[in-house]
Amino acid sequence: MSTQNLTAKDIIRTVTQKLSLRDVRTTSETFGDFYFDGKYLFRVKMPNEHGARTSVSPGLLKACRESAFLNSGEYADLVRCPISSEKYVELLHEKGIIKG
Repeated sequence: MSTQNLTAKDIIRTVTQKLSLRDVRTTSETFGDFYFDGKYLFRVKMPNEHGARTSVSPGLLKACRESAFLNSGEYADLVRCPISSEKYVELLHEKGIIKG
C-alpha cells in the first residue's frame, strides 16, 4: 500500500494508539516512546499537527517510518489499519529489533 496521501492527523492518531506510545511530545515534529514488556526500546517520530489535513512530505514520511523500523508498505498498512499492534511486535521480532 502506498504512503502517499497520509496526513499528519491520521499518522499521529493511529500510530500513537496502535503502538501505545508513551510520553508523546511535540517540538517541530511529534515524538513518542515505544515500550515493550515495560522496557523503553526506541523513540518514534511523527509529523506535527500543523497542516494536519494535508499529505505529509515524502522526506518526513521516510524519517517517520524509519524511526518505527518499517518499510514504506508496512508503514502505510500501520496507519491505514491492516497491521495491528500484535503484528507490529511480530515484525519487530522478525527484524531482530526485539530479541527473544
